[in-house]
Amino acid sequence: MNVIRISLIDKRYSRYGSDAQKIDPFSLWFKKNFAIFEESENSSHTDTLKNRHNKSAGGFDSRLQNAMVPGVDLVAALQSMYDTDLSSLVQTYKKLEEIDTVVLKELDVSFDGVKEALKLKIGSLKDKYWRELFSNFDKITDRLTASSREKLLKVLFEHTHVDFNKSNAYALVQWMCKNANLYFDDQLVETVEKMVSQSSIVLYKSNEKTFGKEQWRYVYRSPEGLDRFALDYRIVVTREGGRTDGYGSTNGLSRRAEVFLNDLCTIAGNLGFDSTGCERARDFGWNDSAKKVFTYYDHTTEKYVTLFECRAYYNGNLHLKLNQAFLAKMNVQFGKLKGWVKSPKEAADEMGVDIEIAQHSYNANFQITSTSDVLCLGVDYAV
Repeated sequence: MNVIRISLIDKRYSRYGSDAQKIDPFSLWFKKNFAIFEESENSSHTDTLKNRHNKSAGGFDSRLQNAMVPGVDLVAALQSMYDTDLSSLVQTYKKLEEIDTVVLKELDVSFDGVKEALKLKIGSLKDKYWRELFSNFDKITDRLTASSREKLLKVLFEHTHVDFNKSNAYALVQWMCKNANLYFDDQLVETVEKMVSQSSIVLYKSNEKTFGKEQWRYVYRSPEGLDRFALDYRIVVTREGGRTDGYGSTNGLSRRAEVFLNDLCTIAGNLGFDSTGCERARDFGWNDSAKKVFTYYDHTTEKYVTLFECRAYYNGNLHLKLNQAFLAKMNVQFGKLKGWVKSPKEAADEMGVDIEIAQHSYNANFQITSTSDVLCLGVDYAV
């Protein structure tokens, strides 16, 4: 006969050893028989749901990919997933109905507490799905400058409290498409105006105004009454930073200058100069004032072509030399958006560019014409 001795006492071989029982049999039994302890006590309900989905469908991205079957657009797929997660969440809380009210009171579970907790969980779930939808707006956000993107996303995130459903999602996409076109135009004007300086502009032929050095004395403000002008192909940018060794710099370039140069690439892309995958400011070392060349891909010649050249200086200036075709398109668009030219012919006459270039440039800035351009929604809501 074999005798097995089981001890629930924590044995310690020291002068301070104790024979006190350290392992509670009831705790062992409770943990074994109540599955609630299988989840970490620190895990939220949202985490629990996420873990279940990860186990069953390989995570959120896999679930979304599986939901994107032919004939189902992104909005419909997300709503289907949202409805499933919301139902699971509600059913979890409804299980509290099966628990005796006496037990709930003993556990200090109150009606108001459950209500507020469920409200927070549903709010968090809405926010998650709205943000997932917004993250797929890259066809718009990739064409926005840093400041435009910040403004647009701020407005969008202010509306994540509304119910996530097809009607609201399509309405928001439609609103975004309409307003994105305004952002595309406004940011071009804003970017051009950042490059205005005495040595960087040429007045229209019909503009007989003159501005002396005294009127350009304010670095951060153009002369009052300055209008009807175009950028010259050699530009000195005096208000957007330059080389620096300070905190937050990128390879020797100030953060402000980095943002500006990247924004200029974005503007070029909207005007038809494909700089996707081409150089951005952080790709260069700015520890000297040597020329840095930014390029775009010309789909006609199938070659990479210079978009603009840049030199940065410690005095906070950027010296730019722009591609002539890029400059012409930007100037014509700028004049049109400012209301200074009303036709391609007027633009050609005022700026001294070829009429064919003016015609090609007059409506060159990228515009969204329907929501299907953005998310392939399946249903084309006219904008």
